[in-house]
Amino acid sequence: MEGIESQNDQLRELNKELESFPIPSHMTCVSPLRAIIGYSGILEEDFHEKLDDDGKKVIWRYSENALERVF
Repeated sequence: MEGIESQNDQLRELNKELESFPIPSHMTCVSPLRAIIGYSGILEEDFHEKLDDDGKKVIWRYSENALERVF
């Protein structure tokens, strides 16, 4: 029983630490992702003719992954 009580005490302490840990808001994460989306669009628009298929795929992947996380 003492082992279980000791583990419970440890878990309670860990939970207290987790509760005090700052969790970033959704908006904190959205701004950098929107920047990625914007810059990816600029790259695609400005360098579309110069990019090969692999380059276009990379830019598309960045944009799509960022969009999935924003919306």
